[in-house]
Amino acid sequence: MNAQNFEGSGIFRLEAGTSRRFAVVGDRRQFVIANLEDFGSGDYLEVKGVGGNTGLIVFPLTSITLRTNGEFTLYNPQGSKIDVCVGTLFGDEYAGAVQIIGTPKA
Repeated sequence: MNAQNFEGSGIFRLEAGTSRRFAVVGDRRQFVIANLEDFGSGDYLEVKGVGGNTGLIVFPLTSITLRTNGEFTLYNPQGSKIDVCVGTLFGDEYAGAVQIIGTPKA
């Protein structure tokens, strides 16, 4: 059994109407996605699969885990910015196997 590692993407901001795509290189990964906005804001994130359909919602001050071997996109459909943090769990042999693709885009 391999030891698990944790790697963070840092805190980043998704401006209104923008998205950020994440790709997985290699085997399945588990992600922890946190919406850092105040609970009262109502500003939620959408997690979209490869086809662009919304599969999960991340409400304010909530974290979810996502296990996938494919890419996914975080999308901010709100009219204001959302601060987000994404962490990745992976085995020793897969260190550095997650890529954030490009910069946020509308």
